[in-house]
Amino acid sequence: MSTAEDGAPLLDNRDNRDNSGTRDELDDVTNTRHFWQESSGIVDWWRSRSHDALKFLAVLLVLGVGLGFLVYSTLPASDEDEYPHEFALDTSRIRNHLLKFQEIAERHNNSRSVTNGHAASAEYVVSQLNAHGSCDVHMQHFMSPVWTVNSTPRFSLKGPARVDYIFGTDFQIMRYGGQGASINKAQLVAVGNNGCVAEEAGDVSGKVAVVQPSRKCTVFESAFMLEQLGASAVVFVRSARFKTPSTARVRITDWKE
Repeated sequence: MSTAEDGAPLLDNRDNRDNSGTRDELDDVTNTRHFWQESSGIVDWWRSRSHDALKFLAVLLVLGVGLGFLVYSTLPASDEDEYPHEFALDTSRIRNHLLKFQEIAERHNNSRSVTNGHAASAEYVVSQLNAHGSCDVHMQHFMSPVWTVNSTPRFSLKGPARVDYIFGTDFQIMRYGGQGASINKAQLVAVGNNGCVAEEAGDVSGKVAVVQPSRKCTVFESAFMLEQLGASAVVFVRSARFKTPSTARVRITDWKE
């Protein structure tokens, strides 16, 4: 221990360390009190606000339930007795009907067109509706134009050497191409601009118009235009990239009652 000049004793280093530790402990206690005071403030704030938050959540819940009931009330009823057709629809039954139509087509030259399986298809539909018992079935009869090849056509060119073309290989009749006719010694005329512009078709009246089709117009439009200009026949020459002749529909045919 050291002594000051006036004889007053001084604290040694150990006492200084002890006093310093006491101050640190006092500071820790003070900080702890501040922390708990702040925590108590947060808890008090949450308690004061939690009631408002719960009320807000309760209002949202009530609104959600009410909206759910409103949407549910607008949905169509699913009572089987009141809506039997709704319950009758399922993928297995639809598939069975499609299989029946396929069977009808196979019995009628793989077709259900007017001249093949159309009548049988209609009879099947009527029988199914009548079997259901709740349908008032009426049949509406109509006539439709039918285009048919009655005999094998011939197409040949006469010149320095006669050329006979093979039906189905070299040429084909295009559907609804008019009534059969025998055209002999007809003059051939090449039609400009792919047969799409009447002013550039030239004189085709009483002649056979030869056309190279393109995307500028359809063969239907070209054939109709040349028919209106008086052509005796129209021959479409396809590009070499096509391996078979075309059988496209080329003539307007009105439906009849």
